[in-house]
This record gives sequence, C-alpha cells and structure tokens, in this order.
Amino acid sequence: MAVKDYYELLGIQKGASDDEIKKAFRKLAAQYHPDRNKASDAGEKFKEINQAYQVLSDPQKRAQYDRFGSAGENMGAGGFDSSQFGNFGGMEDLSDLLGSFFGGFGGSNQYADFGSPRDSRSSRGDDISVLLTVDFMDAAFGKEMNIQYDRLIRCHECNGEGGKGKEKCTNCNGTGHEQRISRTAFGNMTMMVSCHICSGTGFTLKEKCKVCGGDGLEKIKQNLKISIPKGSIDGITLKFAGEGNYGENSGKAGDLYIKLRIASHSLFTRHGDEVTSTINIPLQLAVLGGNVKVSTIHGEQNLKINPGTIHGTVAKISGMGSPRFRGQGNGDHIVNILLSVPKKLTKEQKKLWQQLAQINE
Repeated sequence: MAVKDYYELLGIQKGASDDEIKKAFRKLAAQYHPDRNKASDAGEKFKEINQAYQVLSDPQKRAQYDRFGSAGENMGAGGFDSSQFGNFGGMEDLSDLLGSFFGGFGGSNQYADFGSPRDSRSSRGDDISVLLTVDFMDAAFGKEMNIQYDRLIRCHECNGEGGKGKEKCTNCNGTGHEQRISRTAFGNMTMMVSCHICSGTGFTLKEKCKVCGGDGLEKIKQNLKISIPKGSIDGITLKFAGEGNYGENSGKAGDLYIKLRIASHSLFTRHGDEVTSTINIPLQLAVLGGNVKVSTIHGEQNLKINPGTIHGTVAKISGMGSPRFRGQGNGDHIVNILLSVPKKLTKEQKKLWQQLAQINE
C-alpha cells in the first residue's frame, strides 16, 4: 500500500537531524493526540505522524525508507508495518516525548513511567464535605465550637503499613505497574496499568493487618475545634487544610470543607450584613410621633417615629446590623413598621374615635 512522505508529514527536510525529528514529532503529537484533539480526523493524523516518527527516528528504518524513495512507493518486505501502531518498540523514548506534555496522557491510554518504578506510590486522601448548621447569633458574632465527623486516618495498629512482612511484588518486580496490550481501531495499544497483584504499591504483605484489612486506613469519629468567623453568611464554605481523609500508602490527608447553614431566628432575618425586623406601633404613635424601643442583635435601641408615619414605612438604625464578614464595622438594622389597629374598643374609646371622626369631617 502506498505511504505518505514521512518528512512532509512531520514538516521537516530530508536531511533533518535527530533532534529536529524529535522536536517536530513532539509538537504534532501534542496537537493531534485523540485525548486532546476531538476532531474526527485527529486519530488518523496522530497515527500517521507516529508512523513517520517510528521510521525516521530509527537509523536503519530511515535508511531503508530513504532508499525506497518518496511517498507513493512501497517500502518493501522489510519495511515498516503500519499495523504495529501502538507497539512502539522504543517505549522509554516515546514515554519521554509524550509523557512530558500529556502527564502520562491522563486519559484512556496510560503510557506513563514505562518499565520504571514510580517516584511515589502513595496517593493523596479524599476531601471531606460537611454541612454544619450554625445558630443565628453565633454566625453574626463568630464562635469557636467543636464538631465531630467521620474520617479515615492511618491505622493505629500497623501505622499505615497495612500489615507485616513487606516484600517486593514478584508480578511487577516492584515497579507497581504491568504491561497490557489491547487491540483498538489504531492497532495494538500497549498500556501500563497498576499491577493487579499489589494494586500499584510495588510490594505485597505476608500478613495483612486485622484492623484495617491491609489498606493502612481506619475509620474514626474525629473531633475538631473550629472557629466560625463573625458575619458568616448562609452557604459559605470554610476550608480546613489537611483535616480530610488520609491517603493509602501513607499518603497525605485531603482537606475538610464545612458548608455553613445559618439557622433562622424568631425576630430577625439576615440579608448579607443587614438585619431586618418588624415592629407594630399603635395608631396614636403613628399619628402623633414619638419614640419606640426596637430589639436588635446588639440589644434594644431607640427609634424615632415621625408624625404621620404610614403602614409599611421602612426605617434604618445605622450600624446595628451584623458584623461584616471578613470586613470592618457592622451593617444596618432595617425596621419594617406596621400599624396596629385595635379590634375591640371600650365605650369610651369608641366615643373618642367618633368625636375624632366628626372633627375630620
């Protein structure tokens, strides 16, 4: 079958050096790899540039290719077989080229760390999320409090080792991974996966810990003293670094995230740093004006009622709202003023209202 010009595929001249070939392949592989490029022809282009690199990076294959001529001519019986895409031969070289910008691809095709032990077999523990209901006043003024939650820590019995008698895994020879070959639309794909015997740790245990079952972790009820910031708002999340679950193989702990739910209050509501309440005043106070005591989160405050105040008037008491979250000072206290209309009148009261009505006619 006819093949394309490999020099043209990589965008290089026929006399290109090994470094130029490697640099060109690195650039194009990053551009067309199917894990990153979702175009319909990306897979085919990646296959083509890989074929080109496999030939031109090998002195013997390159010399044979140059001897057969430019694209469109067969390479002969001893030439490169495109069906071997994925069976890369020089695995360490390809891992070095691709792993640097794919981080081992991070996708379905794992090519990281071919044949070499991993730098670290530990894994970071999971984060923990907790929903915590906080008293209205505690959220406004802040408070230190103790909480309890479920957490995975290093097993106290084996100190996170998982057991006794640690030995190098004979299946993966301590590397923590094994080679697996699978057929795909692009040919045979060689993948490095976690060893199925040691689960990627690189070692086995003669005797597993009876407390943790060999994973080095145990579940406990964790007690933690935390500080609720003043002015905390409903729905905010507080982060406590390193207070999450520990990871396997002595991996460092994840983080704890506490989402605050502010409890309701019988008198007040919060809108950011503003606190709102409602008062009922008698008609005579609304008509004549005067002063009234208003409850705020800071205690009772005087509020001046202007003569002729109508039902639904909104008044403000400056600086008597909630302390500002991670800020200075307080918000305001907002008062909704409602008029209280008497439902039952004595004879004397009724007579007075009738006299007032006659005066207004």
